[in-house]
Amino acid sequence: MQPKLPPAFEATLSERIINTVPDMPDHVFSKRFEKKMKQLIQQNKTASKSKITVKRMFICITAAVLAAAIMAMSVGAVRDFFKNFFMQIFDTHTTVQSNDIENTPTSIETVYTIIVPDGYELVYEDEIFEWSPYVCHDYYKDDIYIFFTQYAKSNYKINVNTENHVLKYISVNGYDGYIIDLGNDEYLISWDNGEYVFDIMSNIGQNELIDLAETVYKVE
Repeated sequence: MQPKLPPAFEATLSERIINTVPDMPDHVFSKRFEKKMKQLIQQNKTASKSKITVKRMFICITAAVLAAAIMAMSVGAVRDFFKNFFMQIFDTHTTVQSNDIENTPTSIETVYTIIVPDGYELVYEDEIFEWSPYVCHDYYKDDIYIFFTQYAKSNYKINVNTENHVLKYISVNGYDGYIIDLGNDEYLISWDNGEYVFDIMSNIGQNELIDLAETVYKVE
């Protein structure tokens, strides 16, 4: 190849392709996204500090075998307790999905919302399309946040931090759900109303969050 060809090719590429890309503003991530990323990064840092030794590996394998045996014996009771949810339990988290998606909407056809206390600002809201699998609303009041999400049941699949945390049964307006204490006065409530799955995560306090979940209603 002639010595002048590579520079000429680069100049042509820049002129015809790169320079034709329009300027776009920097993307601004929601506070919910930033909060989840910080939690994931912190979990990764914690995991990287632990060293796997032969003894530790043996203990982990033994614990896994025992856990599998216990799960096999108690799976019926677990399903009765959380009959609307299917759960896969791992060392650091639990993956939760809807256990009943037949004859339910595959997108958000009917919108629900909550009665947010005075003083909170809506800082993020998903635009709803006919194919939207979920819709999120993020509210803030100083350092207090409320994240409310409505899911089509077939698209509900979340990872809950259950390392040193326990899922507990809860009833919201007569519907089965669960609540988990995430620490630092942060809680997550999720429930199934037979048509959609909802969850609310907040650091407003446990009792206040339960009361907030009870305010959910259908938007006319």
